[in-house]
Parts: sequence; C-alpha cells; structure tokens
Amino acid sequence: MSPTPFCFNWNKKEWIAASPGALFLPEASACFVADIHLGKTEHFRKSGIGMPAYAGEKDLAALRVLFSVVAPTTFFFLGDLFHSEANEALACFKHLLSECTQHRYTLIKGNHDILSKAQYQGLGLEVQEEGYTFHDLILGHDPAHPSGPHLAGHIHPGIRLKGSGKQRLRLPMWWIKPGQIILPAFGNLTGLAACQPSKTDIVLVLTDTKIIPISGPEAKAI
Repeated sequence: MSPTPFCFNWNKKEWIAASPGALFLPEASACFVADIHLGKTEHFRKSGIGMPAYAGEKDLAALRVLFSVVAPTTFFFLGDLFHSEANEALACFKHLLSECTQHRYTLIKGNHDILSKAQYQGLGLEVQEEGYTFHDLILGHDPAHPSGPHLAGHIHPGIRLKGSGKQRLRLPMWWIKPGQIILPAFGNLTGLAACQPSKTDIVLVLTDTKIIPISGPEAKAI
C-alpha cells in the first residue's frame, strides 16, 4: 500500500507531499517532481554495468499513476528528467505523454538534461532554465543559489533513522527550509545524499508505508 499523502503549510500555502517524491500545490493546480533520471538503467547496461531491467519500468509506472491524477493541470520536472543521452527510455516517455495530453509539462533543465531543446519539445515538453518563475515561486534544479520561495532537487536528500533494535534505514525526504523546499529524487536508482537540517527546518521522511514529519534537530545525517 502506498503511503498516505501528507499535507503541510509553507509560504502561506497548503502543499501535499506524496509518494514516491511528488509535491502538489493545489492552489495552482500544479505538481512538481525532481530527479527521475529516466534511461539510467539503459545507460549503464549499454556500458556493460549490471542494472535491474525493471528499474526504469518502475519509474515510468509511477509517472503513469501520477499523471492519472485529475486535479493537477501543470507538471514541472525540476531537472534531471533523463540521465544522459537518448536511449529507448526516451520513446517510452514520449508514448506516456501522448496518452496523457490533458496536462501541461514543463522541464526545468538540470545538469543531466543534455539533449537539445528541440528533442525535449518533440516529446511535448516546454523547456525552461534555472530561475523560472511560476506564481510567486522560483523553480530550479540546483538548490545552491535560492532566491525567493524556491523549489529545487539535484542533491537527492536523505536521512538515517535508527530503530529500537539497532536497525538503521536510509530513507529519502522532502527537505523543507524557511525559504526553500528540496524534493527527494523521484527515480528509484538515484542514491541518497547526506543532509544536515537546521533547527528551523522540517523534513518529511518517505518510508514504504507512511510519510513522517521530523524536526531538523531530530534528523540524523547519513
């Protein structure tokens, strides 16, 4: 069973965090995701590196579920939609968008988005650069230079949780700061980065069964 979406307030607006890494802004009928890295499996398998074939299919299936949500009319990909050069994942993604034409799709280019603008537009995507303004938000990929209420990805934020039996779990999270939200990586083969939230931060930890809010001081770096 997928975790129940989690509602919270930030920047004087209501937001919804949902598995496996989406962020909804109902007021603007918008959804944001980051770091899907489509084609990563194909990229490494082409180089002779063993990767599970189902991984890319899992990401596309998660996107299909996300696009089936009726309410959002605009979807933003906050960078690293694709992992690298064009491969068969490109055609699969194009087919998916062709089935879900009721939405508007915009890519904020990330460091791995190296295809030409024409190739992205051929998929049905609008293409924008870092610092794109949507309502009163600044959208980007790299969280290093926020300006105004800022949404970003790139670092694949995660934390370590310790259980009572000394078991330890590394889990993705939404990193909510006073002026910025850093989204977890949507892709399932992306890894996690060590993060150290401050006292003014909140993190939403994504487990297999729930989304757990934790204040900054309680969040342990990986």
